[in-house]
Amino acid sequence: MSVNKEAVLEEVRAQLAVENWVKDVAKENEASDEYSPRSNRLLLWDCFADEVGRHVEEYTVPQYGDFPGDNVASWSADDCVKQIQKYVNRMDSNSRGELEATRDLLKIAHYASLVWCKRLGFEEALAEVRKEQEVQPEVQEEVQNG
Repeated sequence: MSVNKEAVLEEVRAQLAVENWVKDVAKENEASDEYSPRSNRLLLWDCFADEVGRHVEEYTVPQYGDFPGDNVASWSADDCVKQIQKYVNRMDSNSRGELEATRDLLKIAHYASLVWCKRLGFEEALAEVRKEQEVQPEVQEEVQNG
């Protein structure tokens, strides 16, 4: 698989810049004893999570819509697991090229997050909170204005 090393280096540098910024803010607020840096594994996860987020925002939502109006909202966690299996089985076929194989990894991660959300009730919680915000927009404004 061909990797764009410069893009990868740029993403890792960006994550480390965030890490350094958080560390500096902690020092400025005399909270450096409360600060602990992310592990390298968490930093790598954050690089991946950012890419999955871009995939969701730039590909999935424009093509399929957003919760609660997308078709996945009506799916069960098991339906999402079946999609994960589909993309895992297809991933190594290379019939669609390297870009699509990489995109399949992003789809697997996105479907895994949907399974997690469905099993733990995060979709229902989001719908409930969004509904509360619609009913009480003035409360939200007060919180934002301090």
